[in-house]
Amino acid sequence: MKSQYHIIHRDVKPSNILLNRKGEVKLCDFGICGYLQDSVAQTQDAGCRPYMAPERLIAFSKGYDIRSDVWSLGISMVEVANFAFPYPGFTSAPLFAQLDLVVHGDAPMVNNPLYSTRTKNFIHYCLTKDLKHRPTFADLANTPFYQYYNSMEDLSELVGAYVAEILGKIESL
Repeated sequence: MKSQYHIIHRDVKPSNILLNRKGEVKLCDFGICGYLQDSVAQTQDAGCRPYMAPERLIAFSKGYDIRSDVWSLGISMVEVANFAFPYPGFTSAPLFAQLDLVVHGDAPMVNNPLYSTRTKNFIHYCLTKDLKHRPTFADLANTPFYQYYNSMEDLSELVGAYVAEILGKIESL
């Protein structure tokens, strides 16, 4: 999106990631996306705080770039992998405690043993605290995780079959 349309999503979270029976993964809800000027977004006040990158929560920050969406992807992947919200007690904590947790606390980790080291490393890479060292989406395309899954010819079929199975169970309730 950044290279083609010069936009940043700013609200990447599990509820904005859609999967269908064809195995397609789509990002939805571009209602608060932002236009990038010289690859930098200028506004701070859009998105869901628990999924925002640390630099977006710092009042004196001079803008942010597409790597804040990389952080949000990582947080979303932690939530999906652990089957739990990545920050326990976050929603009941005072606002400044929430901000401090994201900005100064350790990044959430995948604690589910079902996931490979390759997957955990990918997520950890997305959750690099320092914006200067956090990967871009182009950097992520060079990771073993991306290379492995990108090379699978039947990945869409596998994802589609899984989604169809889950939806079938939901529909039968």
